[in-house]
Amino acid sequence: MLKHWVVISSFTAVELVTDTFIFWLPLVGMVKVAFIAWLVLPGINGADIIYDKVVEPFLVNNEEQLDNYFKQARAVAHRSTESVSMTAYDRWYRLTFGCSRPADSRDSQ
Repeated sequence: MLKHWVVISSFTAVELVTDTFIFWLPLVGMVKVAFIAWLVLPGINGADIIYDKVVEPFLVNNEEQLDNYFKQARAVAHRSTESVSMTAYDRWYRLTFGCSRPADSRDSQ
């Protein structure tokens, strides 16, 4: 079942990008519906085939690069979240108390 969702979400991500360029082609919608049906129909198990032949080899061959990418993304998200929350807290403090937070309370957090 996990293979199915990995393949469907990968298809959705690729479709998001490619649809901008191929939406004008005739029968694109029908081809997408047929492909999704092929992926999910129980007797065919297209999602298993795609996962075993495309997704899993890609993940295995690029495991280290993907791990590094996710570590970098996590660090960026952490810094961004911290910055946004401190800004929001400063604004809330200013609106609630009518003044800026004391400098020493900013340094301790």
